[in-house]
Amino acid sequence: MVVGVALLALAGGVATGLEGAGASPGSPVRTAAVRSRSTTAPGHRPWLSRRTTTSRPPTGTRTSSAPPRSTSTTIPATTSTSASATRTSTTSTAPGTSAASGAGVTQGWAAASAPSDYLLAPRGGSSVQPGHAADGALDGKAVALTIPAGAGATPDNAAEVESRRTFRSGTFSSRVRTPDCSAQRSTGAVTGMFTYGNDGRDHDGDGIVDNSELDVEILCAAPQELNLTIWTDYNDSDGAQRRVTRVVDLRAGRIVSTGYCTDFSGDCRPLSGAEATPASVAAVPGFDSSAAFHDYRIDWSPDRVVFTVTVDGRDVVLWDYRGPADRIPQGASSYLVNLWHTDDWSPTGLTARGAPTTPLTALVDSTTVPSS
Repeated sequence: MVVGVALLALAGGVATGLEGAGASPGSPVRTAAVRSRSTTAPGHRPWLSRRTTTSRPPTGTRTSSAPPRSTSTTIPATTSTSASATRTSTTSTAPGTSAASGAGVTQGWAAASAPSDYLLAPRGGSSVQPGHAADGALDGKAVALTIPAGAGATPDNAAEVESRRTFRSGTFSSRVRTPDCSAQRSTGAVTGMFTYGNDGRDHDGDGIVDNSELDVEILCAAPQELNLTIWTDYNDSDGAQRRVTRVVDLRAGRIVSTGYCTDFSGDCRPLSGAEATPASVAAVPGFDSSAAFHDYRIDWSPDRVVFTVTVDGRDVVLWDYRGPADRIPQGASSYLVNLWHTDDWSPTGLTARGAPTTPLTALVDSTTVPSS
């Protein structure tokens, strides 16, 4: 995570809205999250820390299994397969298996055993439990990602599932209910849904290691706020980076910030035009990612990335990014969903960095990745 969908892009602090705040394009504006930890501190970029401290190789090294890049560059911004339609394709097979359809391959997480198409990674006392009974899941079962009370503040201690296959484009989605932190509002915890690939090399020669990552992240203390990030480069050594990021308060229908960042200072250049579409997002009154399952989708092509959430059967496009191609990742990436404790990233206007006082669980009803 660069772990991660992602996280990392943002960190604690109060945001100044880039849209409607009178900020002029090109002027530095502090984004919703500003990392407080020194960029030289271990773990400041958790995804990469996790990749380099575990035994399995970085996702980006498993290029032999990556499918050819799609030649299509057109993504419907508002059309999606509904959650119920996605589940239908899965329930026609044995519980817990994956089913291919025009929308991709969906894992329903109904069986208690580990599926063949995903790696299950409980770390640091966390647990990953497929086949968990879950109210609101379309078939009554989900994979439960649980971190314990007092969890260590690093994605190295995440509860996580990761696709075994890698991809260079396509549609990725998860139907997720995030943890309920209403009784521990000072807790720092991140639920991430993201693509990730990093082999530690600077393929494009810009002096920064390539980092192929698309993030949807939700902080437990702010279940109404979605943090979206598109990464192309990241140096673990000094925090140098290239990313574009948007934060949306869906309950209020407010775009908190949209910017281009080159470090963790929070002073990011505001974006406009094709990089900041739509210019507004309709409010979803009462939206709470911890109160119900919602579909979170990433549509990725070489020249466009669209982030969408489906609430009560209605698609809400959060960001339809069509900026320069060099700000869109092109590398082979796995798809992951995880939950972990952070002590250096707080949501807009809050300080929430404490360790969980009781176990926290994110429930994943389904995950869908491209079929080829």
